[in-house]
Amino acid sequence: MYNQLKTQVIMKKLFFTLVALVLTSTLASAQQINLWKNGKCINQIPTASVDSITFSDKVPVKPTTNITIDDLVGTWRIFYSTGHRKEGTTITESWNKDVEADLNCFVFTPDKVITFMEYSEDIEGQWNEDGMYPFTITNGKVESKSDDFEGKILVLEGNKMVIDYKFVDGNRSKCYVDSIVRISKRTDVLRTETNKNPARPDALQPITIDNIVGTWLISHAKGYETKNDTEIDRWDGNVENEKNYYVFFPDKRIGFLEYSDESNEWHLDGSEYYPFDIKNDRFVAPYTELLEFDGETAKLYTCFTEEKGSTAYKECNIWVLRRVSNRTDYIKYRELNE
Repeated sequence: MYNQLKTQVIMKKLFFTLVALVLTSTLASAQQINLWKNGKCINQIPTASVDSITFSDKVPVKPTTNITIDDLVGTWRIFYSTGHRKEGTTITESWNKDVEADLNCFVFTPDKVITFMEYSEDIEGQWNEDGMYPFTITNGKVESKSDDFEGKILVLEGNKMVIDYKFVDGNRSKCYVDSIVRISKRTDVLRTETNKNPARPDALQPITIDNIVGTWLISHAKGYETKNDTEIDRWDGNVENEKNYYVFFPDKRIGFLEYSDESNEWHLDGSEYYPFDIKNDRFVAPYTELLEFDGETAKLYTCFTEEKGSTAYKECNIWVLRRVSNRTDYIKYRELNE
């Protein structure tokens, strides 16, 4: 399915190597993020030297200095990350990539605590607390500082934020400049061990059988593949021409229909359908999260692991879907056992 897309990705990598010093690019579904110094857009510079940051290629927005608690409270998903890992004064790892498919979040609560919520890709899919840190708001500036964590907000534009933070463990540290987006002003929208039926985030309309059943074209795909936890591939691009679909059935089944150029027909990808349910007006399915939904478009996350001997492969995707029919027989396809 991804051969054509992966070829495009290779070409894009060659291009972005040439412009990496002047441009930081995010997904097609996210706005561009630029770091500015002396009127120039520069990517890899110490954040302390950044004059301003913007989410587009327009005039830079000055760092925010009048933040209130109401501006912060809610659940924020991390979608782009730049940073490095250090041991002593030596940088041992660095990154600059889209991380939306990791589904990790920050939660800001009214009692001025920021909590890092890490997503677990098990069958239920839930978020686990991985650090809670108090923060202060002084003269409109937000900062957090403790023995093992330091953080500050560089820019806040409505529901978009750039946050600079680091974790410290002795002489080791991990430093981040992350772009995050608020998915809800509520703090109880993530499925956790103690909250199995969370509230519905702002980006989701109430889900019903009537408004989800039908055939949905996959218009955009981004994701990555790992082999024994080491990333071996990554993709991000328009895939409408691949003619693949998701079908949601009234009896709460999901089918992924893959198109073959050779046979000029569709087949059910995999040996079976997999189930879904609706709880608390939310879509629930194994290894799947419905991130956005308005009745006609949707953003669907899937993550599956396959073990081959001693090797474990994991593939995670975020699919952008567009409804093309309310019918489930819009596409004629065959099942693999036919």
